[in-house]
Amino acid sequence: MMRRKALMTGAAAAVVLACSVSTSPGTASLVSGAWTYAGTQETPAPTTLEGSLNWQGVAGSDGAFEGTFTVLERLPTGATRTLSGPGAGQLIADSVADFDLTFEGVARRHIGVLRADSISGSWATLAAGHTATGQFVLRRRP
Repeated sequence: MMRRKALMTGAAAAVVLACSVSTSPGTASLVSGAWTYAGTQETPAPTTLEGSLNWQGVAGSDGAFEGTFTVLERLPTGATRTLSGPGAGQLIADSVADFDLTFEGVARRHIGVLRADSISGSWATLAAGHTATGQFVLRRRP
């Protein structure tokens, strides 16, 4: 019950963040390029995540971007696994990035605030049988 409440609180906060800014599309070129990814998974079990993303704007779209990611997930036991796959999303009003990273058919929805060369926020997976939440920070590579 506590886990579900924490998940719902995190998901609600992400929705409030997304709805609290203008919904006009942003400029996808603001996120185009190579980024490092650092994150944590808080539920259902704590893990750390680190890796990279490469984004490019989608021609003719309103703030849409897509790309690929590779992230190393480190479990508390010390075991690791590599997660990789496609990513896609949209930049809203040049300040909020809303994107999914999908691996093994499961999307992790990320909502973060763009400030200079970083994007930070929360992520959640709400798929049946696979629920998880966490935090992330992207930093643009030079």
